[in-house]
Amino acid sequence: ANLVLSAFKPGRDGSTIVRVYEAAGIATTGAVITCQMPLRAAQTANLMEDTGSDLAIAPENQVQLNFAPFEIKTLKLKVQPSK
Repeated sequence: ANLVLSAFKPGRDGSTIVRVYEAAGIATTGAVITCQMPLRAAQTANLMEDTGSDLAIAPENQVQLNFAPFEIKTLKLKVQPSK
């Protein structure tokens, strides 16, 4: 309940940009983002959407994240193209 999705949009490089922030000042561990489409890659990014480090993709197309109080995270998700 303390995590807010603030952006979900196409990225410049064909990825999907997802921005989430922690709004209540409560450290949060084990937050899960689930994608309905098969994920090919998941990476962190800065607010300018420059690529950062790779993130592990768990089964069922999930990415697990930890948030510090009031932290903003930007992710770049690349999905498998549909056939």
